Amino acid sequence: MHVVYICHEYPPIVAGGIGAAVSVLARGMARRGHRVTVLGIYEGKTRTENDEGVTVHRLSGRRFHRTIHWLCSRCQLRAALRKINARSPIDVIEWPDFDGWYLRGIAGVVDVLKVHGGRISHRVHGFGPKLSVREFFELRMMKRLRNWIGVSRWFNAEWKTFSKALPLRETIVYNPVDTSLFRPTGSIDPNLIFYSGGLRSRKGVHTLAKAARLFLKDLPGTRLAMASFECEMKKAEVLSFAGEMAHRIEFLPFMSQKELAPVMAGASVFVMPSLYESCGNGWIEAMACGVPVVGSSASCGPEIIADGETGFLSNPEDPGEVAQKVKDILSDRERALQMGAAGRRRAIARFSVEVAAEVSEHFYSSTLNRR
Repeated sequence: MHVVYICHEYPPIVAGGIGAAVSVLARGMARRGHRVTVLGIYEGKTRTENDEGVTVHRLSGRRFHRTIHWLCSRCQLRAALRKINARSPIDVIEWPDFDGWYLRGIAGVVDVLKVHGGRISHRVHGFGPKLSVREFFELRMMKRLRNWIGVSRWFNAEWKTFSKALPLRETIVYNPVDTSLFRPTGSIDPNLIFYSGGLRSRKGVHTLAKAARLFLKDLPGTRLAMASFECEMKKAEVLSFAGEMAHRIEFLPFMSQKELAPVMAGASVFVMPSLYESCGNGWIEAMACGVPVVGSSASCGPEIIADGETGFLSNPEDPGEVAQKVKDILSDRERALQMGAAGRRRAIARFSVEVAAEVSEHFYSSTLNRR
């Protein structure tokens, strides 16, 4: 089948987790023999690339006022889809919910909604801007696209509550990880505590920095490395929360997945006490690397992390509890190795790209048969 993924942050763009999730799944679908296209709006000139069998069309967005630019880009996107469909008929288009990019359908093509998390959910949880006109289009998309793929059971249920929409067909496909890339290397730095992701309040970065002040003080020789980029928060703000332990926090540049994987695999523990996650890519990638995780008891954390087995859940608003969980892992090396091995098994069984591609393929086929 010919599957098109709408994505405006396909790597190497520095952005959130949607780009990483789409790229891993798209390559997996291409390896299964499907024709896979990714289409989105980007800065710079219009260009087409090939990424491991995936055709990536990066359209140059017309520069207007921000809102007008976005509205015009939606029309531009649909025009490009019609051209692609004319050249090679499309079977399925998978749309992200964020910003409500869907305009209207193309005859004979099945539209699927991927429920990653939109402006509505960000705002409701206190992490987004004020009410935006784009939320109207997100709600419109919720109600028009009746084939839903959620990235976690928790978030899919929450989206139904926010949108008051009910899908006709739905399934869950967790954001996949390439377990051949994110894998144990056998070389672990016993003093490396690791975090990857944007410097965002919803990622629990405030709590992590405050916790670092505690666990770095009690664990001489250890350091916290953060592979991050500045967005809501600045590095200076993070360091201020860490107080006298700030000199033992190291900021690494934003990395591609190929660069990130070996660094993550070398850590003794991965810490991301998020207040709000729709899936939690960082937790999944760390588990695939055989690294025990200190995650969050909020949102989908309990669905992703097996508490006491692949790591620990913690209160994302309690720096003391987060710090204690880190110390518990680093104080028992044998148990940490057992947790890492259990995390690797869990990642392969539930979150691998092979599993995600198989479930996605089955869902696409079922929607095609019923269209």
